[in-house]
Amino acid sequence: MALSTEKFNNEKNLHPCVGDESNMADCDLCTRARPTLYPIKAPVHNLTYPEGAYKGVCDICLEHLEKGWQERFGSKPEEKK
Repeated sequence: MALSTEKFNNEKNLHPCVGDESNMADCDLCTRARPTLYPIKAPVHNLTYPEGAYKGVCDICLEHLEKGWQERFGSKPEEKK
């Protein structure tokens, strides 16, 4: 089963595969090992990354960050397409 899923993901260029333990990464906030991380741009104040750096956060931390943002700044208006 894992080989067929991996072959499908390689053909469709879907990476990482959710549930594939070989592609686990650690969340930069909580350090949990998760199969999928979401990149967010974080302010980093050093000469290497003058405009900020991307940090990988898990879905749980992303929900908490969004909740904290809404408590502090209010909800974001949805853009109409």
